[in-house]
Amino acid sequence: MNCKDLNKILLFYIQGELAPETQTEAERHISSCNACQALFNELSQTLDVITTEKNIPDSPFFYTRLKQRIESIKDEQSEAIFSSTFFKSWHLIPLSLLIIIGITFGILLGNSASTVKSSSAILSERSSALKASADEYFLNDINQDTFYAYFQNDKK
Repeated sequence: MNCKDLNKILLFYIQGELAPETQTEAERHISSCNACQALFNELSQTLDVITTEKNIPDSPFFYTRLKQRIESIKDEQSEAIFSSTFFKSWHLIPLSLLIIIGITFGILLGNSASTVKSSSAILSERSSALKASADEYFLNDINQDTFYAYFQNDKK
């Protein structure tokens, strides 16, 4: 048996789950190989620690002490929740005032918009002003083509 084979079956060897001939072969290899013997010792110790930690005796008063500690934590949290809820409610007042102010401002803005000219009326006034001013300005130095005439020719 070589080290690679022993590594595959070492856990079964420690737990005593191997066939007798494989068990004796593993024992011979462990006694002859220092690296495998160190691995065997380390794995055995690890499994012993796990086994002893698994079997911790139960304390008869563990549940009552745990329940008492949980209840004391709940009491502390309920006091903290009450105080934090009180302060959180104060944050809602400015928020609600901002919402009310925003709604009022929106209503006032909406009412004032009805008195303002419609956007189509504004556009028609601006286009007529643009036409009037475009006739005064020319594209070239010899005053032949106006801006307005230039753009009219582009559309056609």
